[in-house]
Order: sequence, then C-alpha cells, then structure tokens
Amino acid sequence: MTERSKAGKGTMMNMPSVLKLIVALFFLATLPAQVHALTPDQVFDKVKDSIVVVKSLDAQGKVKGQGSGVLLPSGKIATNCHVVEGGDSYQVGRGKQLVRATLYAEDGDKDICLLDAKGITGKPTQVGKAADLKVGVPVYAVGAPQGLELSLSDGIVAQLRGGPPPLIQTTAAISPGSSGGGQNLNFAMPAEWIGEIKPGRKSVAKGRSQLEWSKRTIALEQLKNWQGMLDWCLKWTKSEPENVGAWYCLGLAYYYLKRYDDAIDAYRKDLSINPKYADVWFGLGTAYGHLKRYDDAIDAYRKALSIDPKYAKAWSNLGVAYEQLKRYDDAIDAFRQGTRVDPGNTDFWLGLGMVYDILTRYDDAIDAYRHVIKVDPADTIAWDHLGRAYEHLKRYDDAIAAYRKALSINPKKAIVWDNLGLAYEQLKRYDDAIDAFRQGIRVAPENENALAWFGLGTTYEQLKRYDDAIGAYRQALSINPKYAKAWTGLGIVYGELKRYDDAIKAYRQAISIDPEDAVAYISRGNVYADLGQHQRAIEDYSEVIRLKPDDSEAYDNRGNAYVKLGQYQRAIEDFNEAIRLKPDYASYGVRGIAYYSLGQYQSAIEDCNKAIRLKPDVPTAYFLRGKAYVKLGQYQRAIEDFNEAIRLKPDYVSAYINRGGAYFKQGDNKLSCRDAQKACAMGNCEALEYAKDRGLCN
Repeated sequence: MTERSKAGKGTMMNMPSVLKLIVALFFLATLPAQVHALTPDQVFDKVKDSIVVVKSLDAQGKVKGQGSGVLLPSGKIATNCHVVEGGDSYQVGRGKQLVRATLYAEDGDKDICLLDAKGITGKPTQVGKAADLKVGVPVYAVGAPQGLELSLSDGIVAQLRGGPPPLIQTTAAISPGSSGGGQNLNFAMPAEWIGEIKPGRKSVAKGRSQLEWSKRTIALEQLKNWQGMLDWCLKWTKSEPENVGAWYCLGLAYYYLKRYDDAIDAYRKDLSINPKYADVWFGLGTAYGHLKRYDDAIDAYRKALSIDPKYAKAWSNLGVAYEQLKRYDDAIDAFRQGTRVDPGNTDFWLGLGMVYDILTRYDDAIDAYRHVIKVDPADTIAWDHLGRAYEHLKRYDDAIAAYRKALSINPKKAIVWDNLGLAYEQLKRYDDAIDAFRQGIRVAPENENALAWFGLGTTYEQLKRYDDAIGAYRQALSINPKYAKAWTGLGIVYGELKRYDDAIKAYRQAISIDPEDAVAYISRGNVYADLGQHQRAIEDYSEVIRLKPDDSEAYDNRGNAYVKLGQYQRAIEDFNEAIRLKPDYASYGVRGIAYYSLGQYQSAIEDCNKAIRLKPDVPTAYFLRGKAYVKLGQYQRAIEDFNEAIRLKPDYVSAYINRGGAYFKQGDNKLSCRDAQKACAMGNCEALEYAKDRGLCN
C-alpha cells in the first residue's frame, strides 16, 4: 500500500508540523484531568476564584497595560511578561480590590513572569500537566478581558505541538486582554513551564525569545514559504545551536522541501541533544519513509512509541511502514494498537481495511470500513473502499449502493464515478457505465481522468463499438502515455478488427511500460496464434506462466499451440496442468486430440467423455470420440457419436464424411454413399469422388 492521505487514501502517513502563532500563556494546561468531565458552569465555578487582573503602572501610577493572571498554589501570580513589560510598579486583584505586587521572576524566553502579592485573596488553581492531555478533549479559556468581568469560552484540544512538554493548540475562543491568564489566540503554553521559572530575571538569549523564533517559523509555515522557513531555521540553529526546537524547525523545513537526507541530519542532531523527544523520532520516521527506508522508519517510530506509547500518529505511520514491507500481520497489529490508543480516529480502521484488501480478506475489510462509517457517516473514502471490497466479492449491487452514497456526499469525486462505472460494467449495464464514466470525466480537472476514458474504452469494446473504443483508449493515452492497460485494451480492439500489426504494436508498447503485464502477453500470443506464428505464441504464453504460474488459460493456449506444431506430448503436459488448475471441457477436448494424434485412442475417448460431461452440447467432442471408436473398430459406437455431432451441427461436413466411412467399414455402401453425397452438397466432394473412382457409388 502506498502512503495515504485523506484525499486519495492510499494509507495516510502523518506529517509533523510546527507551532502556530503564540501570544500568551498557559491557563488551559493548568486544569487537571478531572476538570474535563465537568460542565462549563462547573468549570467556571471551580476556577473563577483563581483568576486575577494584573495591571502594570508607570512612575506616575497610571496604567500602562493589563491582562489576566493565575493564582498558583505557591501564592505567586503567573502572567505573561509582556503584560508587565516596562512597568514601574504592579497591582493585582479581583474585582475592585487591588493590592501591590512585586516582580518575583521573569523568563523572557518563555514570556512567563511570576509576581508576589501580599494580601491577595482567592483560591489557588490546581495545576495539571500538558503532557497528560489528549487531542479532542474539551478545554475552557477563562480570563478577564480588558480587566472586566470574567469570561469563559470552550473548545477542544486540536493539536499538541512540540515538547516535551507540548504546547496546546485549541479551538477555544480568546478575548483580547485575556493574555496573561493563560489564554492566547490559538495556543496555550504548558503548565510545566511554570515549574521551570527561577527567581530573578532571565533575559532573552541573543536578542530573540523562543516565542519570537517560533512566531516567525509558524508564519512562514502557514505561507508555505519553505525556502524562507529554511533560511530562518538555519539562523535559529546558528543563534541557539543547543535548542531542540531550532533543529526540529530545520528538520521540518528540509522535509517540506523534500530534502529528506538533510531532514534526517537535522533530526539526528536534535536527538543528540534530547533523545527523549518523541516528535523528532516521529519526524525522522517520516523522512525515512519518503526515502523508502522503511526498516529505519520502523525503528524511528518504535523509538517515538517507547517514549510515548499513546502517540497515535506514530502507530498509524508504523502500520504504513509495515504495509510497505508487506509485513501485513505487523501492520494489522500497529493499526489495532492505534484503535486502542485513539478509538475515535477512523484512519486506523481505514488502514486496517486497506491491509485486509491486500490480503483479500474482503469481509474483514468491509467490517473495518463499516466501523469508519459508523463513526463518520460522511467519510467518502470509506464508502468508496467499501464499494471496492463489495466488488471483489462480486456483490455489485452493494458496491453500486456504496458508490452512490459516496457521491451523494461529494459528487465531485471523479474516482468514485469511475469505480461506479466499473461496477455497472460488471453487471452489463453498459449505458449506466458510460454515463458514470462521462460524469467522472466532467468532474475531473481537464484532461486528467485517464481511468474514466479507459473504462469507456472497455465498455465500448463490450458493446462491439470498436471505433469508439479506440477513440476512448487513445484519449486515455493522450493523458497518460505510460498507461499500460490502455495500450493493452487498444491492442485487444485492434485484434478484434483483425488489425494484427496494430495490435502487436500496441501490446509491445504495453509490455515496454509494464514488463509484467500478463494480459498483454497472453493477448499478443493469441494474435500470433491467429497469424499461425505458433512458436511466437508459445513464447508469450510461457511468459504469462512465468508471471502467473496458476494461469490455466496460458497453459491451455500453449497446449493448443503445441498441438498446431505437432508437439503432442508437450501439449498433453500443458493440458494436464490447465486441467489441474481449472477443469474445462475445452482442455479435455484438445488433450483428446493430442492423445488421438499419438495413437492413444482409449485416452482420447476418456477425455471426450469428460468433455461431454462438462458440456454435453459440443459437437466436436462427439466427432473426436467417433473417430477414436473407428480406430478401435467400434463402428456402431462411432456412428452413434457422428449422429449426435450432426444433430448438434447439421452442416458438420467432416461428421458426414467420417460417418460414411464407418458405414463403409460395416459394409453398408448405400448409407456410406448417401453421407458422401450430403458432404458433396455442402461443398466437400472428395469422399464421393473417391467412392465413384472405385465404383462404390453411382
């Protein structure tokens, strides 16, 4: 399976990312895990007495700036340094009750300041850990915007970025002026940072804070200015060569530029500083994955998971890497681990379904896709793959229903229209198939849907609209000249039109593009057989057998070619294998010809018996058996078989001639001459002339 994304969904390979714009602090991360089970009103009641207003005053006692702060168990007030920046004095309080405060600690790099305030009233907050959070859990932002009444907004943890500990991306709305109470426009800082703040003042290292470096990095990432991001991250690593965030940033920039070897070097440098950084191991794995170094990718993902066993994206990418190495049982285990870590993440179930598809475990695949749909009924990818699984089980009506559901959600998915057309084609609903393929062409970007044109070609071929089929295949090839199956389809149509030279050229193109295209080889072999070039046909059939050792048709066709060349023993060996793989009346019948040609008449009769049991209405089997009976002197049995051959095919000239011969062997010249005359009336007078020359017939 290939690396998947939700758009095309081979298997999704998750990508790392840098932080978005950070402008404040950490309050969301301070709420302990049990708070997430509370209602918004209960959360507000629990934390409202922990929030204070922080004011920064100039030398004249005028307010220069204000924001929110959090009362900590230590009695200190935590706020953003930019709230108190440039202040000569500070006040904190709740409502109209303000008390003087002093600056206890300042960490400009983290933009966290701690204030001492004697006499402050309130209830200290319970400080949680960002590392304990999970994506999707509810969070609440509480603050005092512009020093007014407390406000509360809710959202979820959208992402956990960087770390350890990670910053928290949230969907909770933030009011202006809440900065310092822990809120920001998109992110909250981890509460763990509070414990790292030391008394006194820590100035920003070398002129820029960690947040400033991050802001610019994030802005460049959002603009997809990868070269600009690379230049910036190179400056960051030069300015702070021991900063893990800087090297992570550099690794990502190289990753986005598809410079995967350089990304690996940057991640390796990062890990030499902090080998316990799960996100970097994850990023390293993705870079290895793009270089198809899947064993190395697996090692990196395993490292990430040893640090954080609940790292859902790592489980997902680990499954993809195992899948690429065809270690399907391991892939299934990884995806199943992911479902336990993050039960609501449908990517794991989608990955499971796709692995089951590869293993032809279609019922299991259907169960997996159904699980995705149960969680997300609007997942068009799951509906599409569900349809494909049904098709493999020949449940075409169910497949059509699944594709129709996907298209009701997103009617612009060209690939689903194409799959719908293929399902209609299997049911011989050719008009519906044509409509579906044409819809796929309409919704696809101009000149991009080669599959739909190919589908039209196969449908027109079934309808014997060969000129239309050629036009459709040609259109597919104008979009993708390397479309081997379209070249093969074109060759098949040319073969039907007996344009054998064109057919051979088309097959040659298909094989040059895909040397393992068994259909092209067997189809070209059939053309050579039609041209009487049986040795060339044998060479192509042999190539099919090399590619597909279980292809009974290839053995059967090669056996026929050997019969044409008089190599009967080789023919018998091929028919033996064809029959072992798939017993068929035609294989028994032509093997019977080989036995007859070798004088093994009883074996020929036995094969004719088997052919007749499988298909009682084939006149050639009766005819061959009749000839074998003649050779064994069993003339009456021979006559009975020739009678049946003539009943099934009244214009069977050879049967009349051979029945006449059997009558002659029995001494019945009258009936013998009558059959010779009937054969002559049908255009073959050799037997009659032979009899007349010898005075046997008038």
